[in-house]
Amino acid sequence: MIQPLFMLLITQMALTLLLSFANPIRKLVVKGLDLSKQGRGPLVTKTVAATMLVVFSSTVYTITEIKKRIKDTGIVNPTDEVLMAYRLLEAFFLGFSLFLGLVIDRQHYYIREINLLRRSLETAKKQNLSPDSSKRRAAVPDK
Repeated sequence: MIQPLFMLLITQMALTLLLSFANPIRKLVVKGLDLSKQGRGPLVTKTVAATMLVVFSSTVYTITEIKKRIKDTGIVNPTDEVLMAYRLLEAFFLGFSLFLGLVIDRQHYYIREINLLRRSLETAKKQNLSPDSSKRRAAVPDK
């Protein structure tokens, strides 16, 4: 379970870096995210996130049970120590993966909003520089 989570974290970190800086690949990533948010994409994403959250809570519960068992016996069992390390790593990967998913979603949203604002600003500039407005400016004498 650790290897797939590790690969998921690496891809999410790469996506976060690609969305953070303006580069040619960023447009492709944004278009891919736009396509994934159409149709059944949001439903699938929410289902996967909910499943990961359930697995995360189960892992945290297992960690607390191991801690309670160690506290009750007072002796650290090597098997419990290995299980505890594995479960902590798994919980970290799951939690960080859920967090990076939220970061990627917000970055995508803000990039789309910035692009929409730029387009509306460009159309407003074009309307202000249209031939009708230049004739009006020429008709007004300068003092």
